[in-house]
Amino acid sequence: MNLLLAGGRIRALLRFSFANLQMVLYRPFLHYASPRLTAGKEIEERFFACAATCINVARNIVHICTELHRQSVLTGPYWFIIYTEFFAILALVFYVVENPDKSGVSEILADASAGRGHLASMARKSMAAHRVTMALNVSPHLWEPLLSLFMGSCGE
Repeated sequence: MNLLLAGGRIRALLRFSFANLQMVLYRPFLHYASPRLTAGKEIEERFFACAATCINVARNIVHICTELHRQSVLTGPYWFIIYTEFFAILALVFYVVENPDKSGVSEILADASAGRGHLASMARKSMAAHRVTMALNVSPHLWEPLLSLFMGSCGE
């Protein structure tokens, strides 16, 4: 039985490592998802596709962290996971702020909020989690309007 649990944990950590590699590859294209930053410029379609893939990978990272959190795998020594999830949350928030009128932003913001909750739940046990939680909480006037705007429109 312990072997099966260890196999699931290892599988989830390998999935996370692969998602981290994807994030490193696609994060440089994230600014192409911003209409404001790309206005008046001719952009190749594949750059926008890479930016969209970055957002999908960031959501995947949060989902994998949800699974790891549910399995009680995330503890203090996993600072690598904590910082990767932090940057995934920042990518998701960037997308939501830059594209408020696009469809699906409420789901993306819900994923970012869930990731923020994971990090906050580990803040007492991990200095790294505490630091990134403080960084995410440094601007409460960013989160509350976003959550009320997008989550309130969904009836949640």
